[in-house]
Formats: sequence, C-alpha cells, structure tokens
Amino acid sequence: MIQKLDTKRWEELYKEHMMKDFPDSELCALNRFLKYTDKRTVYVYIEEGTEKAYLVTSQNEKIILIQYFAVYEEYRQKGIGTKCLQEYKQMVGDDKIILLEIENPEKAKNKKEYEKRIKRKNFYERIGFLVDKRVKEYYFWEHYLLLTSKKTMPIREVKKEIKTLYKSMTPWYIMAKFYMKVKEN
Repeated sequence: MIQKLDTKRWEELYKEHMMKDFPDSELCALNRFLKYTDKRTVYVYIEEGTEKAYLVTSQNEKIILIQYFAVYEEYRQKGIGTKCLQEYKQMVGDDKIILLEIENPEKAKNKKEYEKRIKRKNFYERIGFLVDKRVKEYYFWEHYLLLTSKKTMPIREVKKEIKTLYKSMTPWYIMAKFYMKVKEN
C-alpha cells in the first residue's frame, strides 16, 4: 500500500535511507530537501505493516517527476519495487505524464557501471516506462528522460514543464546550467 509520508518524518527517511541509497552527486542537501515540503510529496510503500520502499515526487498540473525512488536494502530483489511503482502509477491514473530520470548506460565509465545502468533501465521498461528518444541531451548530467502514461505531450511542452518544475525548487546558479537538447517529431 502506498501512503503519503508525514513531513515530520522526512528528515528521518533522508538520514536513514536516502543518504545510503543515492550518491552525493545525485542527492540534494538535507536543508534543501526539507525546504521544499510544499513542492514535494514523499510516499512510502508498506507491505505487511512494514515500510519497504519510498518515492519522492514533484508535480505541476501536467507532469509528475519521480525525483527519488528506492527499495529499502533488505527488501531488494523481491519484487517490491515493481509492486510499489505499479501501485503508484495506478493511484495517479492517466491524467499526467510521469517522468523519471536515470543515468545513460552509454556514458558509463566501466563495464560494471554499464551493466548496473542497463539493469536499472530494463527494470523501468518492464513496468511501462519508455525512453523518450526525442531527448538527445538532458540537464547537466548524462540522463535519459523516461516517460510513462497513455497521455502524450509535444517534446517542447515536456521541456517547458520540466524546466518550470525544477526552477521552483532549484537555486538559480544550478538552473543556469539547465538544458535539454531535443529532436522534434
């Protein structure tokens, strides 16, 4: 069952799980994470009375961005991630496009990292996320942009919506580096 996490527990989740689950280069600072409680929603996935996964989202009228998603370490490789994201997608419905960013496997520095990124990409594709091939370069990391939903949107509108969403939570000096190189349909 997906449940919204009370903002009083955000710091606990951040320190107990997020700091272990994400490298420093991908994790925003705790003070910035806590600063935007009005812009983010944190959900936990509970099964048999126990929290087993979490996801952090931001959204506007048209899109939802899953900023962070992880299964607690002791429950990985047990189908929890699939159940969590499928339930979340069902809860959200088809009114908005759900966006998710992952590292580009082609930009991996070594074989081990490449395999890890391919595994992650394959996981998301199995549950219905598709690589948006209209996006050639994205942000200042080497990410794919993944979309899911029956609803589609012109790529220029996707770009505008993502930029607006990030701008509401990201310092100007980071946003100054924002870019998305796209290929029109």
